[in-house]
Amino acid sequence: MKPTRTARRWTVPVAILGGWLLVGVVSSSLSLSIWQEEHLQIGFVLALVLTLPYWLFWPLVTPIITWLARRAPLDADRWRRSAAIHLLACLAIGTVHAALYIALFRNNFPFPASEATPTFAALFSSYLKNRWQLELLVYWAILGAVHAVAYYREGQERSIRASALEAQLAQSQLQALRMQLHPHFLFNTLQAVSVLTVENP
Repeated sequence: MKPTRTARRWTVPVAILGGWLLVGVVSSSLSLSIWQEEHLQIGFVLALVLTLPYWLFWPLVTPIITWLARRAPLDADRWRRSAAIHLLACLAIGTVHAALYIALFRNNFPFPASEATPTFAALFSSYLKNRWQLELLVYWAILGAVHAVAYYREGQERSIRASALEAQLAQSQLQALRMQLHPHFLFNTLQAVSVLTVENP
């Protein structure tokens, strides 16, 4: 039974969300191990709360990156302009991501009571200093995946069009062959009739 059009439409978003969810769970486990080594009172649920939103931000902005990829494709004619657009978009998305994540982290992380809670500005500055490369990497990885899918679909469409043209060409050749055979068949039939008429009127 073939999947319906609605089911096919939801396959890609669900797969993207599932992939990022898996990355978030693995990252939460790694973060939990590090925090427990530092003797922080953090359980797995809190580790998910602190880590999972960081990764689930990306499937939310993937439609925006996809839209930008279509409006500013990195093709040979306009890659410089498109690269500049994507760099600005990456900086804007990364800044919003950092601000949202730092707000969530600062409000939920169990900082030691003996130390003062870091300010938002201090955490934001530290985040940008240590993680801006990751923001760039993830944005451009999503952009590359979007372009790869687009090129794959274009290749499939070209293959389908080429197959259709080949089928039309074969049909035309078959039709031409039939047109060539029909006069010969008629001629041979008339020849046989004429011979029989002479031999046995």
